[in-house]
This record gives sequence, structure tokens and C-alpha cells, in this order.
Amino acid sequence: MNRNFTVISAMWSSSCLIVSNSLKQIANDFSNINIINYDLDADKISKYGVGNTLSVLILEDEMEMKLID
Repeated sequence: MNRNFTVISAMWSSSCLIVSNSLKQIANDFSNINIINYDLDADKISKYGVGNTLSVLILEDEMEMKLID
């Protein structure tokens, strides 16, 4: 089964900035990982209900797998 993962990242989030380069490298290595930018792609993230506090949210095939505060 081919799984698809979505990562939502924000430029203002220190946690996102810390893992940003690693996530980009992983996404380049695996075609099933999509990174959405909170600041630039607001229309795409609205369906996930992301608020002003961005936790680590792991989505698999559009379903929430894990929320890490």
C-alpha cells in the first residue's frame, strides 16, 4: 500500500524552523511526503483546522495519525 504523508510547517514556528531542513531533505527523498506552508498555503490547510499554535501534526492519507504538542 502506498501511503501519503502531509507536513504543515510555519515560518514563525521555532519548532518548524528547527526541523525545516531535515523535512525538506526527507520530502525530496520520498515522493509521498507533501510539505504545506502555513503562511503561504492558507487555503490548503484550512481543512485541517490548524490554529495559531502549530503543533506537530502527522497526516497519513488525509487522516490524522499523531498530534504532538
